[in-house]
Amino acid sequence: MADLRAEARRIAAKYRLDPGIFERQIEAESGFNPNARSPAGAQGIAQFMPATARAYGVNTADPISSLDGAARYLRDNLKRTGGSYAEALSIYNSGRPDGYKSIPETRNYVQRILGGTSPKSAAPTANSAPSAAVAQPAAPVDRSESLQQYLATRGRPGALLGLAQSLATDKATAPAASAGAAGAATTHTATFSTPPSASGVAKFDGKLVAAWIKPALEYARQHGWKGTVNSGYRSFADQTRIYNSGVRPAARPGTSNHEGTQYPRGAVDVSDAPTLARILQKSPYGRRLQWAGAKDPVHFSHPHNSSY
Repeated sequence: MADLRAEARRIAAKYRLDPGIFERQIEAESGFNPNARSPAGAQGIAQFMPATARAYGVNTADPISSLDGAARYLRDNLKRTGGSYAEALSIYNSGRPDGYKSIPETRNYVQRILGGTSPKSAAPTANSAPSAAVAQPAAPVDRSESLQQYLATRGRPGALLGLAQSLATDKATAPAASAGAAGAATTHTATFSTPPSASGVAKFDGKLVAAWIKPALEYARQHGWKGTVNSGYRSFADQTRIYNSGVRPAARPGTSNHEGTQYPRGAVDVSDAPTLARILQKSPYGRRLQWAGAKDPVHFSHPHNSSY
């Protein structure tokens, strides 16, 4: 049987990933057990959910196929997050780049991988842990740097420098997590600055939306809009399902503003869009959340890089 740890490092190098981080990720996912299954339905050594496995052409029963798909998925997440391993791993675990800030399980997952903590000493994640019947092997010997050292010396400059403090925050201060493809909803109270400072997601009418968008929708509701959100925040897997269904217009997975939460990314599809557009045009939010109109009649977002 192949040395799966060696294979993980070989495949990581193939896709120009950090081999140590990738090996620890697979350790956190399944303990390198090719037959692992989680209660949430994740399968195989890399704990792919079925929809994501299909999107990446992964045979979850084949550990080499799974490792290759996991490396490609992590590589694509790194591209989407500007090289941030913390955000890329967070997407892999919770479907959200900011999950390590607001979902305790995802925060723990990122700590274990970037900090080199043994998976045996940390609680399993809700969507990636093997079932209780799967024995966890001892953690690999790894002289990995601490998370703070990683951020200071190799993490993406600027955007990640505050991650160590964020991860060190007492779990009691973190919002409660709820199961779901898009992860937990975080309640935010936000007003627009330049640019809007709210990050993560919030709920409006029971639907997840980018937190910076919620105040605009609340304003419109208070000023006569009676519509609702048909579709808000989407995980990569959500967008993949929509795109593969043939619905158009639909952005390619990984490029949709529905997958983003940090301004200027973020989008919502709504009912009674003309009324919402009319109200927002006269509001403080009119230049932030704009109607796509004929381009996509239900869609609102902040256009950037020539796209909605």
